[in-house]
Amino acid sequence: MNECNSCQLTESGKPVLILENGWLVNHYDGKEGYLGWLALSPVRHVMSLGELSENESKSLGVSINRLDRALRAYWPITFSEALARVYVSYFFEGAALGDMEPWHLHFHIIPRPISFDSEWLAWNIASASMCSKFPDTYSKNSNKFDSRYRALMEYLRTAIVPLT
Repeated sequence: MNECNSCQLTESGKPVLILENGWLVNHYDGKEGYLGWLALSPVRHVMSLGELSENESKSLGVSINRLDRALRAYWPITFSEALARVYVSYFFEGAALGDMEPWHLHFHIIPRPISFDSEWLAWNIASASMCSKFPDTYSKNSNKFDSRYRALMEYLRTAIVPLT
């Protein structure tokens, strides 16, 4: 049996979205995450960018574009504010940082609402949710977090459509 957490996401009981182009979207569950922070990974077990097929490589950009558009449409409807940025990152250094759980290749899709403090720009976004002044609306500690992230995932399920 494959011990990779990414490969087991579809059996986790948590909402995931499997795109028709071979990519999977889930709500990121790491300690530094917050509402809207997503992970995008290939459905098949892949450990590096170089292992992606040409079609998977091409569809990666399309998937990021679709998620960006959907998040930017969702935020003003749900939270009455726009997103200043949607960051995309890929480090793949979890083991080096002490995360011993096995994950395969994945990209972080990180929305940054316009209301976020200026100290949470760019690389500092990862520390935002651990600050005492982080907004409860987006916090994983909020008693509404579970229903909010499930609503977001349901929205993405209906909003992400192939680009024409």
